[in-house]
Amino acid sequence: MIYPELVKINEELKTRGGQVVKFNCNKDNKELGKQLGIKVAPTFHLYRGREKLGEMTGAKVDKLREMIEANL
Repeated sequence: MIYPELVKINEELKTRGGQVVKFNCNKDNKELGKQLGIKVAPTFHLYRGREKLGEMTGAKVDKLREMIEANL
C-alpha cells in the first residue's frame, strides 16, 4: 500500500542525491534485521553515509516526508 508512495519519494530524492532502499527482513536477512533493531514492518531508517539520522515505524507517508526533509 505504501510502496507507490515510496517510489515517488525515491524519484524526488534522486534529484537531490538520495535514494530509498528496500530491505526485506525475511529468513535470509533475519540476522541483519535483528542487528538493525527492526521489530515491525514497515520500519524506516534514514542514513547519511553510515550515520543514522532518524527512524520511524508505520506507513505514515507524511511523517516519513517530514523526517526526510528535516535531515536533508
